[in-house]
Amino acid sequence: MAYSPKFRSPKGEEHPLDDNTYISGYGFVTTDPRLLQEQHLKKDIAVISAAVVGILLLPTLLLIPVTAGMQAVVNALSRTTNQVVLITTLAQETRELILYLLSILLPICFLRFFLKDAQVDVVVHKLPDKKLWRYAVPLTLTVVVLSGIGSRFLDDLLFDLHIVSLTPNNMLPGNNISLVFYMIRVMFLPAVLEEYLFRGLVLHSLRRYGDTFAVVLTSVFYGMIQYTVIRNLSGFVFGLVLGYFVLRTGSLLTAVVGHLCASAVSSVIILTQHFLPSHYELMENIIFIVILVAGIVSFILLCTKESNAFIMSDTNNTASTAHKLKLCFGNMAFIALLILWAWQMLGNVQFI
Repeated sequence: MAYSPKFRSPKGEEHPLDDNTYISGYGFVTTDPRLLQEQHLKKDIAVISAAVVGILLLPTLLLIPVTAGMQAVVNALSRTTNQVVLITTLAQETRELILYLLSILLPICFLRFFLKDAQVDVVVHKLPDKKLWRYAVPLTLTVVVLSGIGSRFLDDLLFDLHIVSLTPNNMLPGNNISLVFYMIRVMFLPAVLEEYLFRGLVLHSLRRYGDTFAVVLTSVFYGMIQYTVIRNLSGFVFGLVLGYFVLRTGSLLTAVVGHLCASAVSSVIILTQHFLPSHYELMENIIFIVILVAGIVSFILLCTKESNAFIMSDTNNTASTAHKLKLCFGNMAFIALLILWAWQMLGNVQFI
């Protein structure tokens, strides 16, 4: 049973504040919209930060048991066949695939349980707005190309400062079966699972605090799961573009297709470097020029045909962006995530 501020509680206590309501069995509960929003924001930031911590830590925590399991499979199969090299290579790629799946699927289950109010199912089943859909992929690929150019510039700048970023080995597997597993892991699965996690669950759980704030903070979280500082920046910019188009088109499919196309372009460049090294630079330049031209045309059309193309909805927002950011950076779970991220970034650089 609820009581308005004019009534006494059953124990004869006066209502202390006009923005509180007495609920039998619970006591006084705040009804101030600003305080309620702050409470929800703190809870959501803590949950999302814990999920991102899991993404960063799970590959390391699960490495030993998954490796042991795959080694047992290799030992069992090696007794019945002579193709030990093929089995070993396939087992290594399968191990990486399992580690990636667990590091993404477990946080997804965690977020699905704690962020029950995220209206992600709506954007999952909805087809994108056709008017903006045609601009999404060219502009997304253009941002990827520009980020790649900027990353090279930052790499050279860091090298001049005697700092080298240690990136994962991009060597392709030596057989076709392992290559299929590799392409699934680096191209198809991230486009579906990472977009569902970040542009689906995380973005739509933060929309209640304003669309601009949601897109920016989601991109911050997404950037943190990349390997190096330079990739953190590229991931942040990439996330901004995908988040923008998800909200503008109203469909998660926009981000999935955009991410898949970006991964496909990167995979084509890697495959060209591996199989046609003499044509690598020419192929890369042709791809970049085509994407940049398509992106420029798409940007011009977007600006001329959509008068409100860059207007974001920030309704139901009772606190300033600065105050919300202060709440985020003061959250203990977010601070723990920042410490873990900084520690991993320091481990991925070498001073020469």
